[in-house]
Amino acid sequence: MKRVLLLAAILSSATFLVSCGGGGGEDSTMVAAENFEASVDATNGAKLFKALVGESFTYDNGVPDFETTTATQVDIVDAPANAEGLGFRISSDGNEATGSLEFGSCIFRITGSNYPSRLVVGTFKRVRDCRIRLNTAGALADGTVKRLPITVTLRGRSVTKLVNVRIAANGTILINSVLFGECKVRPITGTTGGA
Repeated sequence: MKRVLLLAAILSSATFLVSCGGGGGEDSTMVAAENFEASVDATNGAKLFKALVGESFTYDNGVPDFETTTATQVDIVDAPANAEGLGFRISSDGNEATGSLEFGSCIFRITGSNYPSRLVVGTFKRVRDCRIRLNTAGALADGTVKRLPITVTLRGRSVTKLVNVRIAANGTILINSVLFGECKVRPITGTTGGA
């Protein structure tokens, strides 16, 4: 009889835990269900790169569309004076080019430069293969800052670095406290699909 009462008590406790969220559901901790990946275009480019202002990416073997073959650093910066949107600074071999960053792929419009050729004032370089990947899969979607790898690819050349990322329980992603995008999320216990 005591065993029957003990079994009844255990079963009622388990039922209570499930009904109060102990067995999963809305109170579960969420994680990103997949990585965030995007080809940069006219609709998403400004938002993606706005979150990367202040970040630098160094392409060790240059960038084909810039016609550079040695280490080439690309900095994402605020817009140049008297311009809207975003700016950039490209540097390699002691030279530097600056200008505005536009989208429909990644378009680098050069407004200042000491390059003797290639990246000169008045030209623009369109990088048709411009992609971003943020390694969010498995990261806690709890709103805390975490350092996650981001990869920016310019025509087959990729650079990966760590950036400050927050992922909310609904999948909203902030990089450097700026809205970046969204990813699917799922409960950490993981038998149901994400949002």
